[in-house]
Amino acid sequence: MENKDFNFEEIKRRLENYEQTPNPEMWQKIEKQIRPHHIYLKGAIAITSLLLLAFVSVLIFTPSEKADTTLLTQEKKTEKIIIKSQENISKNQEIKTKNQEIISKKEIIETNKKNEQTLTVVQAEEKIEKQEVEIVEQKQEIVQKTQPKQEIKQKEQTPIVEKEIAEQKHSPKAPETEEIENRFQLIIPNAFTPTSGDENSIFKPASTELKDYKMHIYSSNGTLVFVSNNIEQGWDGTFKGNLQPMGVYVYVVKFTTPSGETRQQKGDLMLIR
Repeated sequence: MENKDFNFEEIKRRLENYEQTPNPEMWQKIEKQIRPHHIYLKGAIAITSLLLLAFVSVLIFTPSEKADTTLLTQEKKTEKIIIKSQENISKNQEIKTKNQEIISKKEIIETNKKNEQTLTVVQAEEKIEKQEVEIVEQKQEIVQKTQPKQEIKQKEQTPIVEKEIAEQKHSPKAPETEEIENRFQLIIPNAFTPTSGDENSIFKPASTELKDYKMHIYSSNGTLVFVSNNIEQGWDGTFKGNLQPMGVYVYVVKFTTPSGETRQQKGDLMLIR
């Protein structure tokens, strides 16, 4: 009602300077004509507000097709992610299984290698023992063959004239010396350990006076790995600065005996690490 009074008073104020002053009854009629229009306007505004509120509520509470589509897409993406994660888990399990198999295979291979190395060392030790026995037997055989002759000579020995002594001294060779020289052989080991740090870390024959000495050592595939022209210079188990693998090698020794006879000895040697 304050708005109505305000509007009416405004109109009345504007018409104050009008030349003809209207009757109070006229003002009442004007007021009656304006009041229904004002009521209609208020009703229209209220109805419009209700319609807008209804439309907004419909928009808010009614799910759209786009929202449904978005939800479906997100659900599908989530399912795909779950499937991929499960696949990755299964792949990781397969990789772990394969790694365990590889580790077990490596352990088996290492165990086999250790067993082979143990067998090789045992075989080398047996071979060394056999060669040592052979060397001892050869020495005993030489001693047995030379001892009877010396005993016979001592029993049959008679006073010798100085001339005969001089002739024997100037004779080129005595029969016993010839027989011993014909059996002349170098004492050569058949195994050595380069990393031991002791006397057995260098492969070489036992020291003796020789002429034109030369030793060649070959690997199992025929590669020449060492050459020496000095009996005191042995092989340390290296080739071009690298320690060679454990295994069987072949040596060939050529030399001239003190009596001038050219000889050659060859055999196998075991490099043990």
